[in-house]
Amino acid sequence: MPHRTAGAAPGALSDLARLDLPSADLAVLSACQTALGGKELPNEAIHLAGALLLSNVRHVVFTIWKVEDNNAHQITDEVYTNLADPDLGINAYALHETDDRARRQYPYHPLYWAPYVHFGP
Repeated sequence: MPHRTAGAAPGALSDLARLDLPSADLAVLSACQTALGGKELPNEAIHLAGALLLSNVRHVVFTIWKVEDNNAHQITDEVYTNLADPDLGINAYALHETDDRARRQYPYHPLYWAPYVHFGP
């Protein structure tokens, strides 16, 4: 049986971090605060985005603050739309272009565009 952190539920972040997903290129986590640790690992420096990176997912887009549902949906849709553009087909550029457009459209509402972060090459 795999080792679990005391009190961790099955399917915990530690289980996800142990996976090997070398063909996974992108994970977009558009829920609130996906870069924060969970209750099941209060003494660990791991969060959902970090667990995916440890699992060999090349690019992870995640949030560091709370996001509104409609906003998360729009940002995620635009990131995927930008991925189809040959000039923006790199994950980091797709997010950058999305954030840049949202920042220009809503300059005084950073909670709309600032929570999104990309980790990866």
